[in-house]
Amino acid sequence: MTKRKRNLLGLGAMAAAAALLLTGCAAGGDGGAAAGPAEDCTPAHENLPTMADGVLKVGISDMPPLVMPSGPDGYEGLDADIINGFAEAECLTVEPVNVGATAAVTSVQQGRVDVSLGGWYRTEARNQEVTMGHPLYLDGLIAAAPQEYSTFDELEGLNVGVVQGYIFVADLEARFPGQVKTYPEPTLLAEDLKNGRVDVAFDVASAALMYDGMEISSLEPDERVEASVLPAQTSFPFQKGKDELVAAFDAYVQGLHEDGGMVELLEKWELDPSLADVGEPRFS
Repeated sequence: MTKRKRNLLGLGAMAAAAALLLTGCAAGGDGGAAAGPAEDCTPAHENLPTMADGVLKVGISDMPPLVMPSGPDGYEGLDADIINGFAEAECLTVEPVNVGATAAVTSVQQGRVDVSLGGWYRTEARNQEVTMGHPLYLDGLIAAAPQEYSTFDELEGLNVGVVQGYIFVADLEARFPGQVKTYPEPTLLAEDLKNGRVDVAFDVASAALMYDGMEISSLEPDERVEASVLPAQTSFPFQKGKDELVAAFDAYVQGLHEDGGMVELLEKWELDPSLADVGEPRFS
């Protein structure tokens, strides 16, 4: 069993490779477009099928440290660095669109944005609605609370919170009948934990930094909660039918894994670099 406090998840910030820096300057998080690429920019792939020529509309929400509606470009975070590096490689201008966590995937499906950030789990069900890209990083299950815990059994009788839509919600509701409260946004769950409205918050490992001042526990695996046994692979959802766009993104991500860029980005955002060891693509 491994129990990890927040400071054990962070290994110190490192500067990301120059090719992964933000592209230009966005005019804000409500749909303002970033500055365009240089006139002599040569894309890695020609004529990618985005909603608007030369523009990549990116859904953002508030899921630190993956994506946050802040910073000089109107959005920042681990996922922001990844998508901006891809946009730079393809000479695309990024247009951030605030969609919120609960509407991030449906915004892609309905054609409001080309792609949404937020480290979304690669599930079979989700891949039927959108096309999930190549695995970015792993994301396990954590329990945030005022005190550390070792097992799921220790949480019997406590008020448990979780963000709706996560793949482990159903398992937790079955494991703790009548104890689980769901939230539309991770920031709301973190706030209720801080104010004592829930005793324990279940979240993904990449969200540990949201629970400042709380103890972060990785509970002993329980077969009744699959996410505690096998960490999920994450990626970004793309609209169905945009195969060339997804293939270009997949190639870019594979390059990040091969040259160590993904490890550097995880370290920059104070996440465990071993999360880059995604293995072969699979669905949860």
